[in-house]
Amino acid sequence: MKKLISILMSSAVVASSAATAIACGKTQKVFRDIYLITDAGKLNDKSFNESAYSGANKFLSEVYYPAKGVADADRLSSVAAIEPKDLNSLDQAYNEAVKAGAKNLVLPGFHHAVEGAYKAAEAVKANDGSAIILDSSYNKFDNQIGLIYRGDVSGFYAGVAAIVWSINNSNYDESSNTVKLATYGGVHNNSAVDSFMLGFEAAIAWYNKIDNEAKKTLGLKDEDKSYKVKADRVASQQTLPNQSGSDANDSKWFTGSFLVGSGKTISDALVQEKADVIMPVAGGQTDDTLKSIKEKTAKTMLVGVDTDQVEAYTNFQDKFITSAEKSLASTTAIALGHTKLYKEDTKVQEAITKYWKDKLNNIEITLGNDGKSMNEEESWSAWEGHDYYVNGSISTSAKNKVSEGDLGNKVLKGIDSKKLLLASQNLFKEIDEKGNPKEGFYHILNQKTIDAYVNTVLGQSEQKK
Repeated sequence: MKKLISILMSSAVVASSAATAIACGKTQKVFRDIYLITDAGKLNDKSFNESAYSGANKFLSEVYYPAKGVADADRLSSVAAIEPKDLNSLDQAYNEAVKAGAKNLVLPGFHHAVEGAYKAAEAVKANDGSAIILDSSYNKFDNQIGLIYRGDVSGFYAGVAAIVWSINNSNYDESSNTVKLATYGGVHNNSAVDSFMLGFEAAIAWYNKIDNEAKKTLGLKDEDKSYKVKADRVASQQTLPNQSGSDANDSKWFTGSFLVGSGKTISDALVQEKADVIMPVAGGQTDDTLKSIKEKTAKTMLVGVDTDQVEAYTNFQDKFITSAEKSLASTTAIALGHTKLYKEDTKVQEAITKYWKDKLNNIEITLGNDGKSMNEEESWSAWEGHDYYVNGSISTSAKNKVSEGDLGNKVLKGIDSKKLLLASQNLFKEIDEKGNPKEGFYHILNQKTIDAYVNTVLGQSEQKK
């Protein structure tokens, strides 16, 4: 029987010598040195939280226990985790984890920086511990590691792959020779949500500007009719969100939460207007979109996000072209291995170096937005007090449509990765300069920023100074 782990809720007080979780109705000890605290989302969201939790457990089972020579019979099943009941309960969750003995806190999601106000890093100092915040900056805490993901790169690759696959497989409006693409997010956040969407939108404009030879390199079928097909946004998203995020058009791009069910209205609307491809950037709301497609028996295809989502939605495997990946599980494990708790343990360091090489060798991690690439020698140092930028990619496993004819790898190789990285670096400089969106604040989903991104990938602009 597959274990269904029910996680400690924030209302539960953890006071015993070992934190506990419930599995199949039985009390089960968990590894309390590491606590994952969701951003009020569900642990089994088939997206961000679940991927980070998987990564923390991979560190435990594939790095820490083998390095320490712990026998299988003596191994605990998982790290500890807390699902706060809402965003107002984040502070309570941090304190409960610290009281239970947490030495490393894993914090998936930007809400830990916004509503959580970076209080986790301060709280875990009581145990001389560290915090790893995913999708946000370390914010000058010397005991915090910031992991920032280039979702724009993932979104760009995914957008191009979706266009090429759709044309090759006649998944487009033949009356207008147009692949109609759509995307939507949960809550505005430039670096964590909007960046995915910007990369996806930039892919549409970029594809329409490249020549036929370049399209052929990407894996497009060498047929006259294929070259005549263009890509475009669906009609309801021809106008980009208002910069204040407060007008009616914004609801055509964002649902206002990451809760399952909140994506039903926008999914129904996008499927109704016959979007050929939809990329939801809204956690578990991928489920809402898939249900809308099924209810309307639509031909609409999907691009997942964060992780290889086709693996999580076994009943909808025929609907995933690819996923815009953030390598969340692997980078969570790697970051845990580089906390000060383990930096002096030679065996753990050797194990995490091998894990990195085996699991993430093809994804570049840089110290800072435009800093040097981390290598195996540098990885032996503790990472607290810095931001690490993780490059993006797409899912190419066998269950994804892009695995057909090796299309996914053709797309990855057919796009100039150096120019794409430069576009991403420029984008994150813009985000750093102008901040993340709140009421009236600037956000990146505007035509000027999209055009600048496209021009950089085309090689028509220089790096921002």
